[in-house]
Amino acid sequence: MKLNEQLEKMARLIAEKTKDCLASIHIDAAGLIRLGETHDERLENFNQLILRAESLGGKIMIPTFSYTYPQKMPFNLLETPSDVGIVTEYLRKKNPLKRTADGMFSYLLFNNDQNSPYFNVEDYEIFGDDSLIGELFNSNGYICCIGNVFHNTPTEVHFLERLLNVPYRFNKTMSGGFIDKQGKSIK
Repeated sequence: MKLNEQLEKMARLIAEKTKDCLASIHIDAAGLIRLGETHDERLENFNQLILRAESLGGKIMIPTFSYTYPQKMPFNLLETPSDVGIVTEYLRKKNPLKRTADGMFSYLLFNNDQNSPYFNVEDYEIFGDDSLIGELFNSNGYICCIGNVFHNTPTEVHFLERLLNVPYRFNKTMSGGFIDKQGKSIK
């Protein structure tokens, strides 16, 4: 089977599995090894795979976390790089308007809904019931690790730890500067 046919088959499978729920995909470059001959080809094929799955009704979230707030730096929705790898940074650059408005735990949200509340700048709890991670949990979604990323413990596990009220987790309020899609600064 040719690579384009395999990518289409994968996109259809992802869309089918996520039509009624979300899938959070944590990924590194090693996880893309079968998607092309060159690094650039693998990255672009993965991008096209995710976009095709979205066009078929799939719902995917990919972390593009940035740790600017603890560093007292403003978070620029369109320009602050992803701190969680070259794959997520490539995807962020290719899909800047799909990044959620969270200065610490932003995601690229592929779900055909640009009116999603997660694109609005507001105060909220990233691990709360009304968060994107809460939606992942409440929709019986998937946490996927592709490549050598599971050892980092997917961030979504913190939501489960909050539900279990484990003693080593606690809420921490973070604030910082935020620059939205129009370049407007918000505190």
